[in-house]
Amino acid sequence: RLSHIKNKILVMSGKGGVGKSSVAAYLSVALAKRGYKVGLMDVDLHGPSIPRLLGLRGTIRPGTQEAKAKHLKGKEAKKFIHECLEKRKKAHKKIKHEKKMEHKKEVKKQEKK
Repeated sequence: RLSHIKNKILVMSGKGGVGKSSVAAYLSVALAKRGYKVGLMDVDLHGPSIPRLLGLRGTIRPGTQEAKAKHLKGKEAKKFIHECLEKRKKAHKKIKHEKKMEHKKEVKKQEKK
């Protein structure tokens, strides 16, 4: 149950590949950096991409760090959203580059055979 959680943000879309996981991951990171207490739940049916986006490997355990919530308004909120979108763009470029490099390696491997 999530009833004990005061605020929840749901990132969803009826279309795949639009950046839902990226937005959710970088939104949660940005909120945490601003002092919010954050949890992130990935319910992607095709496999969770959050660990890859955040560069996580191995066993993930619940965090123990306490944080205080801060309210964002006006220009500060707009700046925060802009930062999240910029991080999303950078993450997508990085993932695209990594996929391209993996593909090149696979092509070279096939050419050697």
